[in-house]
Order: sequence, then C-alpha cells, then structure tokens
Amino acid sequence: MHGGGHSGRQLKILGIRDRYPFAFNSPRVSRHRIETRRFLPLERFPPLTGATVVNPWPPRNFDLLHAWNRIPLGPTPFIIGYESHLPRAWGRERTAAYRLQMDTLLSPNCRRIVAVSEAAQLTFLQQHEDHPRVDELKAKLIKRFPNVHIPKMVEWFDPAVGIDRLRLLFVGGHFARKGGCVAVRLAEKARAANIPIDVTIVSSLQCGGGIWTDPLRPEFFEPYLKLLDQPNITLLKGAPNAKVLELASRSHMSLLLTFGDTFGYSAFESMMCYAPVVATALTSLPEFVNSENGVLLQMETNRGREWKHTSRPDRDTPAFEKVFADTVERLTDETLAACVELLADPHRLAAMRKAARRTADEMFNAEDAAKWWDDLYSEAVNR
Repeated sequence: MHGGGHSGRQLKILGIRDRYPFAFNSPRVSRHRIETRRFLPLERFPPLTGATVVNPWPPRNFDLLHAWNRIPLGPTPFIIGYESHLPRAWGRERTAAYRLQMDTLLSPNCRRIVAVSEAAQLTFLQQHEDHPRVDELKAKLIKRFPNVHIPKMVEWFDPAVGIDRLRLLFVGGHFARKGGCVAVRLAEKARAANIPIDVTIVSSLQCGGGIWTDPLRPEFFEPYLKLLDQPNITLLKGAPNAKVLELASRSHMSLLLTFGDTFGYSAFESMMCYAPVVATALTSLPEFVNSENGVLLQMETNRGREWKHTSRPDRDTPAFEKVFADTVERLTDETLAACVELLADPHRLAAMRKAARRTADEMFNAEDAAKWWDDLYSEAVNR
C-alpha cells in the first residue's frame, strides 16, 4: 500500500475516529493528508478484543495507518499508539487470536509502537519480558505524551488579594475510581472544620460493577453519594469539554485522586488553565505532576505503577471495602492538609499555578507534537 519517496512529501494517512483519545495522540494540524474513519471494535469476538478493522469505504490507497490501542488487521503499514497493555488480551494470551496480534506487531507492517507515557512503556516491556523476540518489540517502541492546543488566557489569581474560598474542581465519569469519594469527604471535613473550600463535581456518578478499582456492592457508595448534597458542593452530571475547561479556568486547583488511570487527560487540561492538580502518584501522573506544579500523594503500587489493590478478585468482600475506605480517608486528610497550607500561603499557590501552566505548555503543546508526528509518519513510511 505504501510507496517510498522523499521524507518531505505529503503522505496519505488513515487515522482512527474515536470519542477523544486519538485527537490527543496524533497531530492536530499536519502537513500530511489525514483522513479519519470509524473502526470496528471486535468485542463481540472476545479473542479479537485487542484487534480492529478500519472502515474500508470509500476504497483509497493510504501510505500509512495510525492505529490506537487496537491492533489493525489488514495489509496497510501502520504505527500504533497505546496507553496500557498491547495487545489488550485480558487473560487470552494463549489463544490463536493473540498469536495473530503478536505476529502483526512483530511483522514489517508494524513500523512503530508509540507509548503514551513512560508508565505505558514499562507496562508493555513487563507484559512481553519473556517473549523470545522482545528485542524486536523494544526496537519499535518509542514514547510521546498527548497534546492539546494551549489556549491563550490571562492569569486572574492575585496572591496579594488572598483567597476568600478555595475553589476545587473534580472531573470523572467513574466517580469512585477517579477520586470522587475523596472529593465529597474533603468537602465534608472542610465544612466541619470551618475551612473555606468549595468543590465542583462533574460526573455521571458511575461506581462499582465492572470498574476494576471499585468495591462491587452498590450499597458501599451510598454514604459517599449522599454527601453530594452539601452546600459547598456543586454537582454537574455531565458537561461538554468546553464547559469543563471554563470551570477549570475559574478554579484554584483540580482534584484527580485517582485509584486507577492510564494517563489522566483532565490533569494536563486543568494545568493549561493555570489550575494545579492534587493527584495520586500512579502510572503516568508522576511524570508531569510534582511538588512545584501541584500536589502528588503517594499510593501503594505494583510493578506497573498501578494501585496495588486494583483488580483484586475479592472486591465483593468487607476486607476490600475497608482497604478502599481507609485509602479514601487517608487521601482526604492529606488533601485537606495541603489545601490548608495553600490557603495560608497564596504566594505559593500563585507560583504553583504558573508552574502548572508552564508544564502544560512545555510538555503537551500541539505545535511541537504536530512536527513530531509528521516526522514520524515520514520516517515510518520510508523505513
């Protein structure tokens, strides 16, 4: 499907059309011609969950396919970006379908494997550490952070004026996994101690069930969900991205006290709006959140930098519920202590806000990413 040619020529790239990750992990403006098409998730055929077929209509020749998370089946040379495991096997490593996906990754058609973070690289290498051809996989593996257009905006926070009430923003459809239980307990403890903290929550309030970090019993979440009615909490059960960014731009800080995340796009979107993040030190978050540009709280982790207790088989037991609840309480107390310190030191918060914006601009800006991806496309086609 591909022809050689000078690295500067305009290429025809086929991309994946999805809800949002591909936009963050591809060039937002390109010197090449990128056409995005919907893909066929193969979840109905469980062995092929980690693979995909891209809509072939209308038929056109493409120089390269840019895939995301799912390994494309077909003749077109490709690069593939991913955020966690690749292939996404989930216990099906011994199937013929898995071997097909591995053969595809190892084939000449696969030109590059692009991890979204160092944590994703680590996960991939651990996943394949015993594979006899792991060195070939390593040779294809590179890393690129997501990207976003950084909006021009004026920093409104004036430390000389001080902080009347500290405004915090929590965003996450998976309420408990993303740290919503911590957010509502924080509001409760702040109110009890007469600490001026307001929390805006944007969430569809999904909890439990198939969410791999959560207790299974629905009743477990009832005490936390009741706390949404507090006077210092504003709840939005959904909001478009533009509204979320507006809320971030009016917040002092944001909360991502997550129990499980592959990247956490809301974190750097918050940072680009001058809102530092109070985050848990899981997976990729320590790669760009630190004590200068935010607050990073420790968690027990496994080899892959995930929460040690994620995906436990006993999530329906009192023992797991206690681990989860105890972790919520510890994170609540540590977050409240950090907020109290910043309320007393507005100049430190001002410096943190500027550092957050600077980090977003330096690490996630779309302009640098576009050149990187465009050059990668040319390199991949000419390999």
